[in-house]
Amino acid sequence: MVETDWSTPSKSVEGSPVYKRDGERLGTIDHIMLDRSSGRQYAVLRLATALGIGERYYPVPWTKLAYDARLGGYIADIDLGRLQKAPSYSKDTQPKSPDLGHVDEYWGSDR
Repeated sequence: MVETDWSTPSKSVEGSPVYKRDGERLGTIDHIMLDRSSGRQYAVLRLATALGIGERYYPVPWTKLAYDARLGGYIADIDLGRLQKAPSYSKDTQPKSPDLGHVDEYWGSDR
């Protein structure tokens, strides 16, 4: 797939930085997840820690992100403390099928 002004292949999004509104780096988009039944999209954010120890993955509704060309990444209007309390998993406990209803409930997104 070719990248245009209005579309981006998922492979181009993976690894993109995610910033808070103040420009501080929040994490990275590890991958994109699609809910097959509803078609809703989720960015799975990876919060990096020292040496990758304790890395956590946080599914976030795509609607919580906005692309910022100036930063070359995504802006998330998300407080770090709230993100750290959100539904998440570790690399070792990655669910085969995450409970996306629980994710939507936490972030106040309609299904």
